[in-house]
Amino acid sequence: MQLKNNLTANLQFNYRKNIGKMVTYHDEAGNKITKPEKPKLAMIHIPGGATVEIDDDVYNELLKGKTEVQQYIDVTNEIEDAEIKMDKHKLSITERQFTGKTKEVNLFNEAIKCGDLSIVEKPVVNISKEQMLKEIHEAGVNMANNAADKEIALVYEKLFPL
Repeated sequence: MQLKNNLTANLQFNYRKNIGKMVTYHDEAGNKITKPEKPKLAMIHIPGGATVEIDDDVYNELLKGKTEVQQYIDVTNEIEDAEIKMDKHKLSITERQFTGKTKEVNLFNEAIKCGDLSIVEKPVVNISKEQMLKEIHEAGVNMANNAADKEIALVYEKLFPL
């Protein structure tokens, strides 16, 4: 798949290569212990304005990562004692105030949504027609089971964009 960086600045994203992999060993007493592998981190670097090609597996791993971000609201306060006016309005200051709430987001997906990154060539989708139909029906869309493959793929792509 290919990605294009629409910014003049570089973009960098980290991802884990071994999510869900387990390692098994025996301790000194002979007990069998299974635990997650130590994280193997990798980084992808996309120069400003460049179009790069990445593996589909890397793309899928980038979509799995979650980051917790704080939510803010913008509060505008007018300054009453100011003699300066802006466009016939009183001078005002906009402050960002923390709401006390947080949410989990995927920074890579957010960069695609806001237009910093654009997908030039989409990744190959390796799921069967039956799996696509199942997910379409679970999303609440009624579609005939004997629909053409192209129609199913088109509806699936609209419901679950990459």
